Amino acid sequence: MECSNAMASLDETDYETKLWPPLENAVNMLLTQQPGVYLKISYEEMYRYVYTSVCHQHSARIYEDLVNLLSENLSNFSQKLENLHGVTLLDQFHSGLKRYTQAIGCIVPIFAYLNRTYIMMQMKSDLKKELTALLNKTVIDHHVLRVLDELSAAQSKPFGCSPAVAADLVRNLNDFRPDFARIYPHLFAKYIPNILPPARADELPLYIEETHRMQQELVTSDDFRRCDQSKKRALDDTPVVPR
Repeated sequence: MECSNAMASLDETDYETKLWPPLENAVNMLLTQQPGVYLKISYEEMYRYVYTSVCHQHSARIYEDLVNLLSENLSNFSQKLENLHGVTLLDQFHSGLKRYTQAIGCIVPIFAYLNRTYIMMQMKSDLKKELTALLNKTVIDHHVLRVLDELSAAQSKPFGCSPAVAADLVRNLNDFRPDFARIYPHLFAKYIPNILPPARADELPLYIEETHRMQQELVTSDDFRRCDQSKKRALDDTPVVPR
């Protein structure tokens, strides 16, 4: 499908009042939907708005508006993270990352015609690549070290962070910024294979010592003792059947 020269001209005012508002509304909905929840948006209708905008020479404008909209949303999210710490920071960072990743997966198909005719041909880039770079610049670069520090600290405490959240967070960060695996290799290696180099035979005593240390930390932790005592009481209350 290519643009037709016979189409009636739509100027900037038409773009601002007829074409961009429904697209803006759809993108805002996608940016606020919860992970795993997919809204009922007419992709065919949204694609048609993008197609019409491009055909009437509004490619640069619609791309600028899209980036500005996403930048504002990500900036607000980044500011919200500034005041968070501990498990709350990890949970909010994780859910925001999932939400934005899911939104990208929906936004790219809507703006596919803009991507093919403008971003790829004139900018020599790709829409998904550009939106991922925007996430890196606006959110991940500002918070990733703090998030990984909090996650490392949480790993040293039993039940400090949900294992599912920790695993998903590390995998997502590795997809966006694999270079951070070099800074936190042991943390990433817990969830991603082949991060660490193969173990050498002379290193086995160190791994054994580390395993014993982790077991000792678990046994001496307050959470473990509380659970252990409750199980002990349950066993003590069990009647002994004489032989």
